[in-house]
Amino acid sequence: MRRLFIFLFHLAWTQIVLAQTGIANQNFGKDTLQLREVVVRATRPLAKLNSEGFVTEVKGTVLEKLGFAKDVMGMLPGVLNNNGSIEVFGKGKPVFYINGHIVRNNIEVEQLKANQIDKITVVTNPSSRYASTVGSIIKITTIKKVGDGFSFDNIATFGYRNYLYGKDNLDLNYRIDNLDVFGTLGFEKGKDTNSSKNVQNSWLSSHHQQNTTMKSTQHSNLIDGKWGFDFSSSPKLSFGAFYQVSYAPTKTNSSIMSSLYSDDVIESETSAYKDVKLRDLEHLLDGYCHGVWGKWNLEMTFDLMWKKTHENQNVIEQTGINQNFGIKDVGHARLMATELYASHPFLKGNFSFGVDFTNSSREENSESENSIMAGENNKIQELNMAYYVETMQHLGNVTFRIGGRYEHVNSEYFIGGRKNHEQSHVYDKFFPTASLSLPIGKTMVQLSYSKQCYRPLYSQLSNTVHYVNKYLYQSGNPYLQPSYSDNISLNLRYRWLALTANYKKVRNQIITSYTYYDDAKTIALLRKENSRNCLSNLQIMASFMPGFLWKCYYPVLACGVVSQFYKIDYRGNIKHVDNPLVVVKFNNILKFHNNYMATINFSWRSEGNSENIKMGSVGQINLSLAKDLSKKWNVKLSANDIFNTARKNTFTIFSGMNDVYIERAASVRAVEFIVRYKFNTVKAKYKGKGAGKKEMDRL
Repeated sequence: MRRLFIFLFHLAWTQIVLAQTGIANQNFGKDTLQLREVVVRATRPLAKLNSEGFVTEVKGTVLEKLGFAKDVMGMLPGVLNNNGSIEVFGKGKPVFYINGHIVRNNIEVEQLKANQIDKITVVTNPSSRYASTVGSIIKITTIKKVGDGFSFDNIATFGYRNYLYGKDNLDLNYRIDNLDVFGTLGFEKGKDTNSSKNVQNSWLSSHHQQNTTMKSTQHSNLIDGKWGFDFSSSPKLSFGAFYQVSYAPTKTNSSIMSSLYSDDVIESETSAYKDVKLRDLEHLLDGYCHGVWGKWNLEMTFDLMWKKTHENQNVIEQTGINQNFGIKDVGHARLMATELYASHPFLKGNFSFGVDFTNSSREENSESENSIMAGENNKIQELNMAYYVETMQHLGNVTFRIGGRYEHVNSEYFIGGRKNHEQSHVYDKFFPTASLSLPIGKTMVQLSYSKQCYRPLYSQLSNTVHYVNKYLYQSGNPYLQPSYSDNISLNLRYRWLALTANYKKVRNQIITSYTYYDDAKTIALLRKENSRNCLSNLQIMASFMPGFLWKCYYPVLACGVVSQFYKIDYRGNIKHVDNPLVVVKFNNILKFHNNYMATINFSWRSEGNSENIKMGSVGQINLSLAKDLSKKWNVKLSANDIFNTARKNTFTIFSGMNDVYIERAASVRAVEFIVRYKFNTVKAKYKGKGAGKKEMDRL
């Protein structure tokens, strides 16, 4: 792996030097830049930097030939594609927007084809309009197509990852005059095998060690459907709505082997078999209205969501005498959210303000047979009211944005139908934001500041205990408090170089805790808790994008480092967990004749620390070959993790007098064949932005 990385890095650097010394320098000339719409965009897509973030044009570039939106995102500065899971470097999972409306189901992003995208904006420090819990945003603007009639767009995927799996997504649209009626249907069926190894150490009066190995097989299904309409009565007024329903049943069978040692002397051995059946049913109703009144730009959005979860868990433990027990868990969640937004030209920019309202709740009822675990009934109910104001001004080449957001959160916790005042809280916080964008010579610079908040997931607040194995349980923590951070971001763009740097200082950081479930201290309990120490974090990533080399090769090389400054109490001493994490991605696009295109993508993460966790290194190489057979047909063959290097992930959690080593093995290596057929495709004009996205994620 090390030799391969050195070779790839040397190849990229050689090509960058060649680009600098003459091969591609002709595209940097002043006259050529003036003809960018004619010449450069077709061969040399570059990320620009504006007052929001990095903007990458896709239309008219090689990026539109990649296949799908998630493939394009792996080529963007500061964005990582981890086996289809998109993350913004140093910011975690982003919130997606497509044409102004918020994405609630990742299927919508997965279905989006690259040649339907006009541009993508990566926002690393969102403005005051967005909730304080939003760390990053990816905005996708699609190409506006014209024409009426019926359109059909179907994507079928067949793959092999130890077992055969498949999925199909159908997109239908009918347009007549100013009315769009649209619908999507999705189906997915898969089977996966996984294994894990846990080594739990307790350093008490003696050394206790619990070793556990587990092998599991999971059968999963997904059925998803969405129907809606969009109507524009005039250029100044449009409105629409859609209803979405998804059903996801999952069945997991596991075999578990556990052993307990005391001072290296074995005390007991246990085998167990666990069956888990999970059913998720979710309903979502979304609507919007957009209008222009004079110089005012007005928007209103609303969301209604209902979700129900059933989980049945049956366990058989064999310790000489068989012990059977079952756990039933039923969860109900709902959300009502709305946003009102208004903007007006002001001085040399604009002035905007708005209000967010969210009312959400989650109730969980658990029952345990044979009294191995206590049954629980808890409910969390939250009211979130937010007001924000912001202005953006242009002073010559300088653009600045300043705003503030006030949030009132009333969180109530109920146990057995009775309110628990100790675990109920009211939060009133003000979150300022500011950004400055200006050119310095040939370098575009953006500097921004924001105060942000992370509120625990509802599952992290639940006191329901879940069985993992004989010596390890998992639960939430109703005493968790939100964490708050101060964030400073610096973005630079100079020719083919993009640099992003983020520094944050977090108070009440939510970390993974390792405590005990029983008085005998034989059963460990994993849950979240607030850290007593502040955590500081510095992330720097440089992306090199020289554009097309030799008219057939387009490389993107990104190198980043995450360095935290953090200390914890471990085994009676202070332990500094500040080993940096290094991230490398090297993506390559190769264009051939006859509409063939190949990609070779390399990703690697070094060993290092994240919070109180030591993470092991992992890397992989992915290949793909795609061809446009016609305007209607497209095929793609891909092979992920061809050397099977990403199969194993390791983590070590340090907490108090304990530590736990976790080794997980999951099949990443897979071969996929994708077929897409479309005709008379007409893109829907839905403009709803949605409301309450982050609260939905918490549910």
